Amino acid sequence: MKTMFLLYAFLITASTGFAQSGEKRLIDTAEVNYVEFVKVNFTEPAKSEKRLLTQKQYAEFAYRWNASKPLGADKYKMKYYVYVVLKSGSKRRFTISGSSIQEQDWTTYDVGDKLYFDKLWEAVK
Repeated sequence: MKTMFLLYAFLITASTGFAQSGEKRLIDTAEVNYVEFVKVNFTEPAKSEKRLLTQKQYAEFAYRWNASKPLGADKYKMKYYVYVVLKSGSKRRFTISGSSIQEQDWTTYDVGDKLYFDKLWEAVK
């Protein structure tokens, strides 16, 4: 019985830890140094274009990410990368396709507007 209880306790602890590791990390714009927006060119990677978002644009990006709804695990061919460079020097990488966005694992989130990232790309100088 004691062994069964210990096994049960281990499974509960392990599953709780797994659930927490997959949680979405929100973006605090006060911690952001700058944000790079990259349009991926798969045929010629050296020709991928990179642009910097303005403070207003990356605040909107952070809002969209923070409010995005989970869709579950998915794998897709990304159209854009977004690199959020923090004042601490660390860098967060997001992959984007349509209204889908991921960070580090396969958990996909939906920002709710399939054209948002295309419009953002066009708006960035």
